Amino acid sequence: MGTLRPLEVGDLVTLNSWRGNRALRNDTHGFRFPVSMEMDRAWYDANVVKAPPTKALFAIQNDAGGLAGIAQLDRIDPIHRHAALGIYIGNPQERGKGLGKSAMNEILKFGFDDLNLRKIYVHVNKSNADACRLYEKLGFVKEGDMRSHYFIDGRWDDVLIMAMFKQDHAM
Repeated sequence: MGTLRPLEVGDLVTLNSWRGNRALRNDTHGFRFPVSMEMDRAWYDANVVKAPPTKALFAIQNDAGGLAGIAQLDRIDPIHRHAALGIYIGNPQERGKGLGKSAMNEILKFGFDDLNLRKIYVHVNKSNADACRLYEKLGFVKEGDMRSHYFIDGRWDDVLIMAMFKQDHAM
């Protein structure tokens, strides 16, 4: 089961190798160009060391204690009580083991219970069928489409906007 823990500077080598994976970049709306270790260190400093109050970033740890992925709540809005969810399992061998589902339940609980959010939403590529199924299985509901929003590998891809309200989150 995937558990959340703080992201550590020692995770950057693994994280950087994932960011070099074109398929993962395409699914996660990440960088569209190669990322150097220096760039990842600057990203880490800005998003972890000096994290703004609008972001909560976590590492997803696998059963062996290794880094399996990243989960975050971003654009945390304490007035309107909503936030954007971002999550990925970076290591292909870790996918399909329930780590993402477990981490999602943890970060949803954190957002709804600890941050007292009312709504958590996600933007997901329509072509990322596995992610869409997981969000639906967890209770996210489609709120809209952004048609032809990303140009990926020579084609346009739609982005689905999905959301969950606190009262709909079953733990």
